[in-house]
Amino acid sequence: MNMIKKVCLSGFVFTVILPLISCSSTPDKPDGIYDTRNRAAEYLTYGWKHYNQGFYSKAEDFFLQALESNLLVDNISGVIKSYIALMQNSIAQGKKNAAEDYLARAEEWLSLTEEADVTFEYRAAKGQLLTYQGKYEEAKKILLAALSSYPDAEKKLPLKTSMVFNTLAMIEKNTGNYEKALEYANTSIEIDKKEKNFTGLASSYYIIAAVYSRKGDIAEAIENLNISLDNDKKAENSPGIANTLLALGSLYYKQEDKETAYIYYKRSLMIYLQLENNLLISKALERCINTAEEIDRKKELSWLINLREKYPTSE
Repeated sequence: MNMIKKVCLSGFVFTVILPLISCSSTPDKPDGIYDTRNRAAEYLTYGWKHYNQGFYSKAEDFFLQALESNLLVDNISGVIKSYIALMQNSIAQGKKNAAEDYLARAEEWLSLTEEADVTFEYRAAKGQLLTYQGKYEEAKKILLAALSSYPDAEKKLPLKTSMVFNTLAMIEKNTGNYEKALEYANTSIEIDKKEKNFTGLASSYYIIAAVYSRKGDIAEAIENLNISLDNDKKAENSPGIANTLLALGSLYYKQEDKETAYIYYKRSLMIYLQLENNLLISKALERCINTAEEIDRKKELSWLINLREKYPTSE
């Protein structure tokens, strides 16, 4: 006896004849149907991909779709992760109020779950936001509390744990505790090397470079920025590549190598133009214009000045 079934593939309907075969044992049935949850997870994956490439508006669209899908099935942990993703994306866009609002919503949902990994992710995100707000002591307390309250964090959530150490390194760097900053950055690097997390590695080496720059060791700073750049390129992290190129330009400028500085400034500008990040376009443009004037690049200077009319100064 046969059963006729119609199957739809890519808009075309195919008729398939399936033989009814008796089995001695019935296969295990799945515990549930998770199509919507799986779709939400895919949306988050696509969102982070666009986030890492610097396409924040596209990332936001995917994160919002993830949120909608998770809300549809009351997937509490998924809702929290979606709000956290939207918060981080808002920080990248410089949208402070939106970032605060998204984290507040995540906190409301956090009260509905006792999942240790979700709680850890929330605390890591809150530490990031507080650091972004310049509330370093408060951020440091919550990040250290997150690590101490979840001993298995590095084993179960290595990338999130690395991010926590990276944020702690940034805090220590910004508050002048350079040796502690290097310690935290190197801890983050150890984890990210195991996970082959190139974006995380790039961020930690960037922090290390910033520490050496502040200590006046420009050569060491340049070396670490080049390592950062290499990792960002492996990850195809466009914002990271552009930011590192801009930083390299600044260091070469400090060394009075203005020709090399100009090349790095211009390379960063070309990326910012592709990303359509007006604020950073303006920042890179000003450095390009000022340096081009000093090294007498008249033809390019004319083009840069015309470009500035479209992207007014960030000052």
